[in-house]
Amino acid sequence: MEIYREKFTLGDKEPGAGELFRIIQSVSTTHCDMLGLGESVIAQKGLVWMAARQYLRLTRGLRPGETVELQTWPGKNRHALVPRYYLMSAPGGEALGEGCVLWTMVEARERRMVGPDGRGFEAAGLTTGRECRLPSAPGRLPLTDSATFTVPEEYLDENGHMNNTRYYELAERCIGSTAAGLRLRCAVTEFISEALMGDEMTVRWGGEGGSFYICGESRAPVFKMRLDYGE
Repeated sequence: MEIYREKFTLGDKEPGAGELFRIIQSVSTTHCDMLGLGESVIAQKGLVWMAARQYLRLTRGLRPGETVELQTWPGKNRHALVPRYYLMSAPGGEALGEGCVLWTMVEARERRMVGPDGRGFEAAGLTTGRECRLPSAPGRLPLTDSATFTVPEEYLDENGHMNNTRYYELAERCIGSTAAGLRLRCAVTEFISEALMGDEMTVRWGGEGGSFYICGESRAPVFKMRLDYGE
């Protein structure tokens, strides 16, 4: 087991949470494939990967067009949860951020969490001493606004539900101009249930200073998110 490293170049606009988590998801997928734990492999046993919680903290704003290196490695299993850690740095070594995603293997048909080891997959992780904290529940703030959102087909991923990166795009549209001119500092999200195509979701949000709390529910609570911004 080795730490996986990949460089990427940002677009011509300062990246939002959705773009950053798309990069994190892409790098995670590549490393999982290398470890023999990719979607095509676990699908043979009727399993899929899903994100349960996500955490990302940036030490400074990221610049448009900047080249960034992302390091990632899986940690030690926590029952059915597999933490995957991330470090973000500039080419010269400047630390830009850290993160962790709690992934879980889920039975594709029953939608029940299972442990990788119990299904014949070896998912031994690393302990490097550079692991950040595990994602906690997002800190709640008073809710002041709401909107209704219907999940479109283009928001679905290969698991048949709304992709986790799309929740950030939805949240960023909701808070909109309130966060204009501010830079993302921290994102914490808990995914509670799945949003499927055509589901009507009630999204509620509120903010204090540069911090925002966003949550959504359909037939049941779907997600909770905290986004913190700074100058």
